[in-house]
Amino acid sequence: MFIRRLPVYLLLDCSASMTGQAIEQVRQGLRALLDDLSTEPMAIETVYLSVITF
Repeated sequence: MFIRRLPVYLLLDCSASMTGQAIEQVRQGLRALLDDLSTEPMAIETVYLSVITF
C-alpha cells in the first residue's frame, strides 16, 4: 500500500521578543501538537514535521 507523505513546516519565533507568556504559549502549542500526532497511527506514518526557529 502506498502512503502519501504530508510535510508540515512550523515557523517558531524564539527571538528575544518572545518572553513570558508568549513563548510559553508556543511551547504549550507545540507540546499539544506532538502529543496529538504521536497518538494517531496514520499521522506517525505520514507526517514529516520540520521546525524552523528564528
